[in-house]
Amino acid sequence: MKWAYKVFVRLLARDGELNDVLEGLKALTSVPPKVEAVEDSTNKVCSVEIAKESDANDLLKRVLAGIGDQKQVLLQQTESRVHEEEGDFYFYIRLDKPAWLKEKKMVLTEGGNCVHIRVMLAVFPKKQLVAVRLVERLLKEM
Repeated sequence: MKWAYKVFVRLLARDGELNDVLEGLKALTSVPPKVEAVEDSTNKVCSVEIAKESDANDLLKRVLAGIGDQKQVLLQQTESRVHEEEGDFYFYIRLDKPAWLKEKKMVLTEGGNCVHIRVMLAVFPKKQLVAVRLVERLLKEM
């Protein structure tokens, strides 16, 4: 089933973290990341965009398997994690950055220093309720 049109993964690399962040992103997504400078800063934004359906599904399976029982938290928070932007619906997952980079452990977090995963949901018709139901189904089936 097509769950997502695209999946975006983003991490901020602070001073001295760039190599660890690049390795962590590559380990998570299997795709070489893009690196962009942050204006007026030595920090860099490292990101990956996955548009191929099989790669997006593989990443979603890997993340949902990696968070294990924390999937229940995502199920409870589905409505607050689905947002509309410019006519498309996105589902957000945030993983603790230090836990991923140091231990390759997937731990949900509410924000701060994290791995941002933004899933552009494959919904039609493009309505909030349809998007929420798709995410609920995704979380139950994967």
